[in-house]
Amino acid sequence: MNRAAAFLENRLWARALEELQSTPPYAKPSEEAYRQYNLGLTYEAIAYDAKTSADQRTNLYKSQEYYDKALEMNRKEKYFIETISRTRDSLAGYKALEQMAKDDSRKPPVAPAKPAAVPVPVQKKRP
Repeated sequence: MNRAAAFLENRLWARALEELQSTPPYAKPSEEAYRQYNLGLTYEAIAYDAKTSADQRTNLYKSQEYYDKALEMNRKEKYFIETISRTRDSLAGYKALEQMAKDDSRKPPVAPAKPAAVPVPVQKKRP
């Protein structure tokens, strides 16, 4: 776990994920909860670095799954509750954006307005 923490501190998400996934599960649920939490943290970090919203959403779902597992194993840890709340808020934001996009796609296209005529000043001829 120390190596994974060092990778996380250095923003080496893929290396941290590899380290955490290769670590065998801990026998005590209270200890395994922290490995699950760190897996969730890693997927959340990957989500925020993703290039597309689909990748962001996919990784946020994965992070939330790991956070949920961590909380099931250790209900007393306040950090687990806070992170679950944070990822749920993020996912709710994506759902709201998706709904707005669906609503916008149902609306008929609006024709662009015709430009208004600009009056041209008339110059008077001098006598």
